[in-house]
Amino acid sequence: MSMFCYQCQQTAEGRGCTAAGVCGKDSQTACLQDLLTAWCKQIASTRVTYREKKRHSCLIDNFLLESLYATQTNTNFDAQDFARLIFLADRMVQLAEYLCSPAVGDPDVSEDGYVYDEAGQKGLEEQVGAPVDSATPEDIAALVEQAQGLSLVPRLQTNAEIVGLQEMILYAIRGAAANGRYLFLLRDRAQAAAELELKGMRHRIAVPARTKEAREERAALKKQVAKLEEQIKASSEQSQEFLDKLFAELALVDSLTDAEALLESAMRVGRCNKLGMELLSRAKCSLFGEKKPTAVNTVPESGPCILVSGHDMAALAEVLAQTEGKGINVYTHGELISAHAYPGFQKFKHLKGHYGTNWVGQQRQFDGFPGAILMTSGCLSEPQGSYFDYIFTIAPTAWPEVQKIAVGADGKYDFEPLIRAAMDSGGFMSSRSNASAKSILNTGFGDEAAKVMASQIETEIDNGNLNRFVFIGGCDGPQDDREYYTDLVKTLPGDTVIITLGCAKYRFNKELSFNPRPAAERGADDVGEEDIPVWVGSLPRMWDLGQCSDVDALSRLLEVLSKVSGYKVEQLKIKYYVTWFSQTMVAGLLTLLAMGIKNIVLGPTLPAFITPEAAALLAERFGLSVISAGGDE
Repeated sequence: MSMFCYQCQQTAEGRGCTAAGVCGKDSQTACLQDLLTAWCKQIASTRVTYREKKRHSCLIDNFLLESLYATQTNTNFDAQDFARLIFLADRMVQLAEYLCSPAVGDPDVSEDGYVYDEAGQKGLEEQVGAPVDSATPEDIAALVEQAQGLSLVPRLQTNAEIVGLQEMILYAIRGAAANGRYLFLLRDRAQAAAELELKGMRHRIAVPARTKEAREERAALKKQVAKLEEQIKASSEQSQEFLDKLFAELALVDSLTDAEALLESAMRVGRCNKLGMELLSRAKCSLFGEKKPTAVNTVPESGPCILVSGHDMAALAEVLAQTEGKGINVYTHGELISAHAYPGFQKFKHLKGHYGTNWVGQQRQFDGFPGAILMTSGCLSEPQGSYFDYIFTIAPTAWPEVQKIAVGADGKYDFEPLIRAAMDSGGFMSSRSNASAKSILNTGFGDEAAKVMASQIETEIDNGNLNRFVFIGGCDGPQDDREYYTDLVKTLPGDTVIITLGCAKYRFNKELSFNPRPAAERGADDVGEEDIPVWVGSLPRMWDLGQCSDVDALSRLLEVLSKVSGYKVEQLKIKYYVTWFSQTMVAGLLTLLAMGIKNIVLGPTLPAFITPEAAALLAERFGLSVISAGGDE
């Protein structure tokens, strides 16, 4: 069977994978991804129709988010799992078509003019959501055969520029869908907590108020209830807006055959992704509190342990809740380092720190981890034999024969198998005692921190200590040419603040991290490796905004810097370097462009799906360029 995939930065020879993916997926799985994507486009198209009728199905929305996320690079390598999703897709089409069917009953009864059988929809959703039988080898072979007609190759031979722009939008939609899945996992938990709070306040309001103080308290509670109800309503409406806009672009993308129309669609996807990330940020703050600059320990302690890698903070929170009091230490890996900046995670005393760096060193680092490992999202490399029996995944992340964590009847993950594996593995035998500034990584900087430090920022600008900002953010990858970013940081003058996010920061965050203490107490260890300064006057030199899904935080930070400096956002001295690897940062790039940020330097290479003609168009429209091999800063 043949395959063609060029959605990530490591694609073979910079052109495309045709025999097997450099990421590790085989051609069979690649074909099934293509077929699932085609189903998603069909469902999205039908969804547009039933949304015009103001009908809705959470089941379809969740399916689309999970399926699009599953097709991201380094996320799902399991052909059996893709077959399951494809079988479900057939059912989703039936449900979507039902929601488009003629109204049942009197069409004048409801406000929107449409009445349909809600009991019938519920019954159909129960059928659609029922478990799917495992696919046989013959089933999978038949699905692969169906996918053969979906190859990009014939279309690329017709018009590579247009097809490449279409694929750029599709890949950005996949990245935005990943952010959307995190959003709904956290938003649902935040709304459940808010509903519980509302229940308590309504109960108090119902108690007869016999004194003036009691009546005043009840009046204040009523205002709080009204405000909280409005917040819940606004969150639901904005979340639905995000889904409607995202899936509308998915339904539209293949019909656009003009470069200008495709660029307009790309900007809509960028704005939609920004909305999703803003809602995600609010959900994080609602559940875990406002993040603050934090020094994260990287020295392990003795005892049984669990390593949680990926991006999913909802899963990390559940792991911590289910392991509390059991003598198990929990560590983060990869982009989950940002969780340490939130008070809601800091309250867990058994969240001991961060282990390793990011997915690039995953196999070596996991091999050295003496406990159980949970992959909560993409960024999965082929599990090695030394830890194969101790690694677990949660949907949509999967690898053949790797243990999957199931969701219990209460809708929460059942981490008992993970906990048993942690207890059986023994854990770290002893704690290291040589903690120092070099065993610290910093994270948690954002617009709120900038507001708190506004006077310091203004002072350092006025004193001439702070003269420029450089943004270096996005994905990391295994290629040697990504050392460009490490070298760039080493050569930047000391009056430069470096803003970062995503796993790209691991190219330099060790060199720029410090153990925070008053200026008068700083010593020799406040200079990073190779004598790189870690302070700009009184300010930390590296501002880590968080995960690759925190691009929206950059927008808010720019507004704060604009107010503090007196310059308009477009006048700020900021050089932008976007390091891309997977589809999440394709979405992030489009968001930055949609924010009006120009002259971004992309790297380490131009995406294979961007032809020279498309690159010229992006350069003309947005000033987009690619890093030079020798460096030009």
